[in-house]
Amino acid sequence: TAFGNVKGGYAGGGNNFGGSVYEYPFQNGVWYQLAISVTPTEARLYVNGVQVGPVKPLIDTNFIDSSRNLSIGSLNKNFQSLSGKIDDVRIYNRVLVSKEISSIYTGIPLPSIYISSIEDFQTVSGTVSLAAIAEGPQVAGVRFTAGAQPIGIEDGTSPYGVLWDTTQVTNGAYAVEAVMRDTANNLTTSAPVTVIVYN
Repeated sequence: TAFGNVKGGYAGGGNNFGGSVYEYPFQNGVWYQLAISVTPTEARLYVNGVQVGPVKPLIDTNFIDSSRNLSIGSLNKNFQSLSGKIDDVRIYNRVLVSKEISSIYTGIPLPSIYISSIEDFQTVSGTVSLAAIAEGPQVAGVRFTAGAQPIGIEDGTSPYGVLWDTTQVTNGAYAVEAVMRDTANNLTTSAPVTVIVYN
């Protein structure tokens, strides 16, 4: 499955990503950053650091087939090939959130701590894995809060994370934050990510 400018100006995915394409007004002679983030349940398409089109549910969650080649710029071989050039291809071993994709496009550095596992206004249920990226030479630990209430205990080992049992809170909106503590006990709080708990 490929995302990109497929001759007529389409960006989209094959059956595994919902079986449809997204039409985007690409212009000839202009470079674009295309990115796709895929979780076990959905896919998001970004153009120049901004999400475009709807979040696509995955029809076939077992879409990784190690016996097949990865095609970038075409669906397979010469079928619906990209009419243009490709440069700087990156494949990550984890899902990037929108702020990370935007930072790659703009070159604007990310803050010293940010939540890396959930998107703003994402609906969550059951047990949710929260993760944060914390950078600095003297990071001692990271703890998480939801609605200013602590979630678990401080994690002192990178990658920093905690499991949040959302069945223990009432349904509704919660501002999730990560709080980084350095070795001098100074605290730095991430920008909040609002999630909707629905159990």
